[in-house]
Amino acid sequence: MDAKTKSLPDVPDRRLAAAFNFTEIDLAANRSGFLSWGQRWGLGRNGQYVVAKALPFLMHRRSKMPSNQVLTVCGRIQLVQHLEQVQRQTKLREDFRLMLPEHGLIFRLTAAQYRVLAEGVYYQIYYLEMPHHILSLERAMDNCRDNA
Repeated sequence: MDAKTKSLPDVPDRRLAAAFNFTEIDLAANRSGFLSWGQRWGLGRNGQYVVAKALPFLMHRRSKMPSNQVLTVCGRIQLVQHLEQVQRQTKLREDFRLMLPEHGLIFRLTAAQYRVLAEGVYYQIYYLEMPHHILSLERAMDNCRDNA
């Protein structure tokens, strides 16, 4: 492998990244147990270039940033979809969930997120405890055996 290839960041699965709104910068930070600057300030994939331009200002104000710890879990996911009736109406609302039964975790999903995930596949998931929110995720290598 040449030096140019070694320096490239790990690029996440583009469909997962688009559905869950994260970048390779977010994924790298989450793998290390941290929020990226874009995640701390609520910037999406398209807004993270602003961080690079505003970095001196952000460093000055860093004491006011949220300090949520990034947690990680690796496991085989189960996907659940069901319909809920909206109160006192005849309309139905779809509800999507990602479950990791062996860890006792449940995450709400959007329809787009639900569609890009594969049932029964092992994923490495980076999330916030409060609010219970997936920051980024990737398919787990070797069915999570390295993380056991």
